[in-house]
Amino acid sequence: MEEVSTEEKAKLYDEAFAKAKDCQYDSLALSQPVKDVIEYIFPELKEGERIKSCIKKCLSNADEEVFDNYNIRLSDCLAWLEKQNDQGKQSKKSQESTSEEYKFKIGDWVVRKDGQNFCNGRKFAQITEINNGAHWLDDGTWITNRCIRFWTIQDAKNGDVLASDCSVFVFRKLDTAGNSTAYCGIVEGVFYEASSGCWTEGQCYPATEEQRDLLDQKMKKAVCCLDFEKL
Repeated sequence: MEEVSTEEKAKLYDEAFAKAKDCQYDSLALSQPVKDVIEYIFPELKEGERIKSCIKKCLSNADEEVFDNYNIRLSDCLAWLEKQNDQGKQSKKSQESTSEEYKFKIGDWVVRKDGQNFCNGRKFAQITEINNGAHWLDDGTWITNRCIRFWTIQDAKNGDVLASDCSVFVFRKLDTAGNSTAYCGIVEGVFYEASSGCWTEGQCYPATEEQRDLLDQKMKKAVCCLDFEKL
């Protein structure tokens, strides 16, 4: 069976997603049997079953001499056919698994898979719009989903400004428990200089421009001058 490339898998996923979206609020589609809707979204399933049934029938009705000429049995042919069907199902599962990597949504923070910076010079960016496979970023540029992955706390660097549910802070490093430590930050609008201990055990993500501006204002008001160039 010919192997499907990652790009082709992504294209197939986008096409199937578009069909599923069309069906989501279509009263006519929703009234159809589930099998019919699935085969509409994935027509290769319907075609594959039809071809498989045809081949089985042809094999079963073939003259025994045909099998003798090739020194093979009918049962071997049917077993091989089932094996191809199983491989097709495995390929489909692999495609679905790969498609999970592309389920970005607006507001997600991402980094480039190749490790390069985005156009604004930052290592990370936020998705602001998704349109026909193009993911628009907060720097006004766009990129395809195949070139990005989700940002994780392991991507945070010394001096990055991060945010959690109730705080914005200057990231220092992860402690031995995997929690974020900080130089300083604001918690519910109040500025604090941090110790070397854990700042938060909660989930963190890059701060937005508004959050960074607010932290900068609080730092200036508190006369806290960190040398970000050195950080």
